[in-house]
This record gives sequence, C-alpha cells and structure tokens, in this order.
Amino acid sequence: MMYILRTIIFNLAFMSGLFASKKTEEPMIDVWVVSGGRASLPCLPKPKLGGDQPLLVLWYRRFSSSLPIYSYDARVGDFSNGVRWWDEVALGRRGYFVPSGTPSLVLEPVHVRDQDVYTCRIDYRVSKSTTTRVNLTVVVAPGPPVVIWEGREMVGTVGPLQENQPTELTCRSVGGRPAPSLTWWSEGRELPLLHTHSSLDPVTGTSVVEATLSVTAKRELQGGSLTCYARTPTHLNASEGAIIPLRSASVSLNITLSPVEVRILEPDPIIATSGSTVSVVCRALGSHPPADLSWWRGRRSLEPHVTHAVSSSGRF
Repeated sequence: MMYILRTIIFNLAFMSGLFASKKTEEPMIDVWVVSGGRASLPCLPKPKLGGDQPLLVLWYRRFSSSLPIYSYDARVGDFSNGVRWWDEVALGRRGYFVPSGTPSLVLEPVHVRDQDVYTCRIDYRVSKSTTTRVNLTVVVAPGPPVVIWEGREMVGTVGPLQENQPTELTCRSVGGRPAPSLTWWSEGRELPLLHTHSSLDPVTGTSVVEATLSVTAKRELQGGSLTCYARTPTHLNASEGAIIPLRSASVSLNITLSPVEVRILEPDPIIATSGSTVSVVCRALGSHPPADLSWWRGRRSLEPHVTHAVSSSGRF
C-alpha cells in the first residue's frame, strides 16, 4: 500500500510540472538552528483563487530534488487530517508536518547533514501549484577558545614579563560552523588585532580560527584581565534557538615592576637616647612582586632586626 501511495505521489508531482521554469521564484526563507535543536521549515499556502483549499504538500531537498522526502496528502477529507509519508533515509522519524497555523515541516533533532535548501510545493483544488524555498543553516558551536603565548597554551596568567616588554597573545578556536569570529577585550574596550588567520581541514571540514593581539606590558595592565571572545555569526532572522552564547578565555599579565618610590618615613635625623629602641620604617611603593628591602649600617646588614609587611601597594 505504501509503495502504491508513493508511486501515485511521484506521478502526480511529475505530471503537474514540479519546477515550472516559467514561474517566478519566491524569495528564499532563511532558517538557522543549532545542531541538535528543532527546525521549523515554513510552507506558505498562496492559492491564486481566494478560498481555494490545499490538497497535497510535497517537500524536496536540493540534493535529491527529483523525488520528495516528505508528503502530506489531504485530497480525501479535511486538510488537518492528511496522510503522511516520509523518506526513511533522509528523515526517519525526525520529520513531521504541522498543518495548523503556519504549515511547517519540523525536523527534530536537527543533524549537521540536514543543512540544505528545501522546497515545499502545495497543490490546490483549483489554483496552480505554489512553492516555498527554505535555506536551512545548521549552526555548530565552536570549540572553547584557548590563549597561546610563545607556542604554549596558557591558563590564568601570562608571564613573567618585564615592564614595557612587547609580546603577542594568540586566541585560537577549533571547529564550529560557521566559523566563529574572535575579538580581544580589556575593561570593556575592544582591542585592535595584529592579524587574524583561518584555515579549513579539507578532509574533516574542521575550521581553525586565530586572532593575534600585540600588547605592551604597561604598569596599568598588571593583574588586569585580557579576554578573548568567540562569537558565532548568525543570520539577522535566526530563531532564538540558533543563538549560541559567547565563549571566552581570559588571562592576566604577570609583569615585573620596579618600585616607583622608596622612602624612610621617620624624620631625618633620628634623635634617640643611649640604650633606647628606635623603630625606623622604610617603604617601597608600586613594585611587583613586592620589593626586597634590607637595612644596612655601613657594610653590616641589620636583617635580624628587620620585620616586613606587604600591602596591595608592595612591601613596606
């Protein structure tokens, strides 16, 4: 029975002129969805005569456009109770037609191989057939970005670097479709890139995207965060399900900084009586790591009598 139904569908499609060359093609509808999600491919009834009823809906895929992959036959009974047929190889149980609201072919879950151009054809009781074309883009999330410094993958901190030393940081993301765009940011400001590079493995189809940043180890960058974001481009009309959250990787710079000031806090000269104890404070500001302070009397170190304390400004 299924073979007979399929034969009838194919013959009807052929006799009606599946893709009449004289017809004006409708604008293509773009649908974007994340792999594994739910795609709804609209099929818009547009009968030439008002009040005309759709009878048969046929779905085709570009790579096999001569044969339908799905049919919905409502030539007997109401349109909401049509007979369904689907191509087990192309769709299996993942595809089903929703005749109510905006009639649509739903694919769930969507596979990467489903990306293609689909054509929906509707035959009516009286009007000529109409078609709707849908370009389905299946978005694949990119791999998490990683930061490369001097050929090594870095996590957390880059360095140590000398003050004013120039260096390069490369952000790399592997995979994803379409390939992600990479940007570097610091304190809410996008940083200019030195260069970008992308490549595609011809065998696996895996993309690799890199964005390189040139940075100078300035004092104000010590401990600050540099963040690389991997953003998957999506169509302006993409469904909410096709929006992939930003993926990011952050590092901070470990910069060796000299003190900006070294000062003895007690007045000079120090006045003390014989046998008394005098506490004298030497403070160094702005160093990283904390400055190594020592006291000397002539050529003799006073280290056994020295205590140290560290604050966020350095050692003092």
